[in-house]
Amino acid sequence: MAGAFGIDGLVSGLDTTQLVKELVALERQPVVQLEARKSKLQAENDAWRAVNSRLYSLREAALDLQSILTFRGRSVTLTEEDVLTASAGAGTQKGVYNIKVLHLAQA
Repeated sequence: MAGAFGIDGLVSGLDTTQLVKELVALERQPVVQLEARKSKLQAENDAWRAVNSRLYSLREAALDLQSILTFRGRSVTLTEEDVLTASAGAGTQKGVYNIKVLHLAQA
């Protein structure tokens, strides 16, 4: 508040308000540096988490490739599901099978 009355450094000629501000800023410097380091370390930690997540996904994909069922899997596609049902097991031969329904069974 000394600056508000205009007597700051009246006798000594020193701008004590500015000196106090500079001393406070100087003492705060280590805190500012630690906060900057903390932010940098948090960013690095986030980056490593992302790398770890991607490596885990890669590992899971590689484990899926080890399974023989991945390559032996077969699927069935039907154009009219209300007429016929079909499934394919691991031993099913690869190919295209056309089935033509000539007559529907009647009860």
